[in-house]
Amino acid sequence: MKVVRAGTPVAVVTAILTLSALQPVFGNATAPEGGGPSTEKPKLVLKAEPRIGFSPLRLTLRAVLSGVSSDDLNFCHVDQLWLGKRSDSPGARERASAHRPRCHHPDDKKQVEMVFFKDLNLYSPGAYIYRLKLEPKQGPPLISNPVTLRVLRR
Repeated sequence: MKVVRAGTPVAVVTAILTLSALQPVFGNATAPEGGGPSTEKPKLVLKAEPRIGFSPLRLTLRAVLSGVSSDDLNFCHVDQLWLGKRSDSPGARERASAHRPRCHHPDDKKQVEMVFFKDLNLYSPGAYIYRLKLEPKQGPPLISNPVTLRVLRR
C-alpha cells in the first residue's frame, strides 16, 4: 500500500491508485528476450468441423500444437496417431490411423508443423470420439483433448 502525503496533487494520487489497482492484473511480467526456448508446456487442441450432421458425414479434424518452438528438433516431423471409436457402442474398439513422416533435411533446416489435419467420412449413425496423439522423438507422447462427433440417420 502506498502512503500519500498531504498536499500531494490529486492527479498524482489518482495515477498511483490506478497503477496500484492494475498491479494484480498485469503483475511484474516481462516479455521473453532473445527468442529463447518457450517456457510454456506443449499443448495440443483438437477441433472438428462440423461436429454433427447427417450420414454420410464428411468432416475435418484440426489440431493445433502450441508451447513448442518452431525449430524444436524433438517435434520436427513428429509421428501422428489419429485415434477414434464409437462412444455409444459398448465394447467398441479404438481405430488408429498412423502418419509417420521422416526428416530428410539438415538439422539447420528443421521446421515444426504446428497444425495437423485429418479428413473423415463417417457413414454409420451414432456418436464417435476422436483424439490425436503426437509422439515426439524424446519424452512422453502428447495427447489432444477428445472431440465428440454425432452422425444422424436420414
